[in-house]
Amino acid sequence: MSVRACMGIRSGEDDKGTISVGGVTVHGSPDVRFNSFTDFESDICGILKLIVVTEVKQFEALRGDYNEGTFIASNISSRVLGQHGIELLMERSDSFFLPGIAGMICMGTKIVFTYLFIKESHYVKILEKGPDIDDTLKSTILYTRPYDYMDMRDRNEILESFFWFGFVQSSAYKAYMFEV
Repeated sequence: MSVRACMGIRSGEDDKGTISVGGVTVHGSPDVRFNSFTDFESDICGILKLIVVTEVKQFEALRGDYNEGTFIASNISSRVLGQHGIELLMERSDSFFLPGIAGMICMGTKIVFTYLFIKESHYVKILEKGPDIDDTLKSTILYTRPYDYMDMRDRNEILESFFWFGFVQSSAYKAYMFEV
């Protein structure tokens, strides 16, 4: 049985996304997309993206020595970060967490949770001008340290996150929030 089946998380549809950045069209899709499946009577129309997953097939995606307290984003190859960043941008407009979007980078048995916060004005400027934008506009990508799901301590820490995503995806949180 797969991890997502155990956690009650369903994979999103398998469609390619397209984004135009500074006049250059980029096609692609995350390796896995978890959607928030809303009921048809909901006031939210459409399917919202809950989390975007990038699976890394590179052998040396993680670099350098690090531990729980010393991990920094530069420990991940810039190619992997770039791939994941564009996937987050491509899915942002339908994000459950708009103006942000949650993601995961999976490298072998290691998982790094990510969260991109980008204001609408910055997002629009990126789409219009590409990388040549005003330096005063800033966005933030937050990263966790890599969690190794083969390590029992790490697995115990990330299980709560997976259960939470499954709970939100099932829309059960709505019933819970409004009945309390």
